[in-house]
Amino acid sequence: MRRSAMQTLRLFIAVAPLAVVVLAQETTSNANYGTVGPAFTGDNIGLVIKAVTTKAAPKSEFETTPAYEARRNASKMDGSAFVFVFDSQKDFFTYDADSATMMAPLPITTNKFYLEPNSPEYTVLTLRRLELSSREYVGSNAFGATVNVSSHLYDEYGVVTNQPLVTALAFPMEVSIAKDAKSYLRVALACTLLGGEVHRDVAGHEATISDPYETHVQKQYLPVTVTELFVFDERSGNVLLRVRPDNAADLARQREFMSKPFPIELAIRGSGMIYVTIDEGVETPAFQSTVVKAKHQVVLKVKTELDRFSFLLNGAPYRPVWSVHRNTFGSFSMFDYAQAVVSSANTLVSRDSQSGTSPYKVGETVQEWLATSKINIAAVCRENRSACKRLSEIQKKGRGEFWWTDASGHAIGWTFRDGKVVEVRPQ
Repeated sequence: MRRSAMQTLRLFIAVAPLAVVVLAQETTSNANYGTVGPAFTGDNIGLVIKAVTTKAAPKSEFETTPAYEARRNASKMDGSAFVFVFDSQKDFFTYDADSATMMAPLPITTNKFYLEPNSPEYTVLTLRRLELSSREYVGSNAFGATVNVSSHLYDEYGVVTNQPLVTALAFPMEVSIAKDAKSYLRVALACTLLGGEVHRDVAGHEATISDPYETHVQKQYLPVTVTELFVFDERSGNVLLRVRPDNAADLARQREFMSKPFPIELAIRGSGMIYVTIDEGVETPAFQSTVVKAKHQVVLKVKTELDRFSFLLNGAPYRPVWSVHRNTFGSFSMFDYAQAVVSSANTLVSRDSQSGTSPYKVGETVQEWLATSKINIAAVCRENRSACKRLSEIQKKGRGEFWWTDASGHAIGWTFRDGKVVEVRPQ
């Protein structure tokens, strides 16, 4: 039976929400995280925001000052605990059958709040959007052209935090179970309310002849500390995954789960614009710090100074090997762009090289070097054609140079002559 909005309101004003109490019970198995009960909907964030923004009634002439102060303090909700369920959206979850992994990208963005002094920037998780009204009308422009316009007004609710959070949740699930459960999975967020005002913003789109729709969105966000993100099956209420932002073991498991469907996780930090192509996708600009995940490769293109950016590949510092392209005009050349390919084959170099204790020896044959480095030529050729060509030439002719960047970002170069390694150059 679903809790009504009024029941939820009474619940969070009187005591901590039931969901928080249930989830606080530790279990002995990582695969069993307890239950929140069937048809769980969590707390109504709209009602919470209304309660937070409702001021205590002014002091009356028949009320003593101590009584007024006690009543005003009782109306404050700082430190209160809540559980909010993300809006159920079609295809919120995605499944990768090859790795038997269920995933849920989280609606996390970085927003500037231009309605507030100094336009502060916060990490935002959007939880719910309600359509308040919609209508159709005939619009026209200054030239007399007319078009049917669709108009929508929304309220949007969410939370803001300064915590670093995972951008997606992932956990193993067998194909036979995933096919049946996927449409019933939900993501929820447990948090405690911080002091301060509710953050507000507005957004929208004005109708044009070419895009005949208009939207107006009123946004309200609660300042919180996120204590837990979890996934549950709404049919039974069984919790399938818990991730606590301050728990190293939880975060390590998430990195492990995400590395199966997406061997590449590249964090990009810096200022300026960098262009990113994921696997066989379309090149898109990244305007600010971001994290991208890929199955096979990420192509980076930079048209500004390379030292503006830093990278983490699967959590370790990484230095891409850039190929610089120039425009030549007679005897004069000018920088055009630099491009680098980050491939899943980058992670094939042995762990010894990542830790800095390289096993590579001058004098070993090409075949010995391949065995030592644990480079899988078939995998390299699937992911990086230029690297494949260089390796093939070295195998055939016994000479040449080969550079590789391992998962920790260390670039290593080998020089071959007469079928043997004559020089090893870590960068």
